[in-house]
Amino acid sequence: MGMLLDDPDKIAGMDMRAYYETQLKNDQLLLNQVDRAILVLMKRVQTSEGTGEYTIDTGQDRQTVKPADLPYLNQWKKTLLDEIARLSNALYGASRWSQVVPGY
Repeated sequence: MGMLLDDPDKIAGMDMRAYYETQLKNDQLLLNQVDRAILVLMKRVQTSEGTGEYTIDTGQDRQTVKPADLPYLNQWKKTLLDEIARLSNALYGASRWSQVVPGY
């Protein structure tokens, strides 16, 4: 009847907890790359170094972004933060979160 997709990472063999833990780690790594892109592009915009561009390399693909893509990057960041919060809460409970307040 049907054909199975290739599964080189053995995702189909994971239990749901392991799958969500893997997804959480991937989202955190991707968020770091998006943050880097935003910082580089914002620096270029603020210092008038031209249009500039930054390549986000996830290890699976590459995406080149420019300052015009900043709204998209900020929305992507918000989406990743929301998913990270949801997965962290589901995996570890809400008590795992803590707020850091500077002491000055």
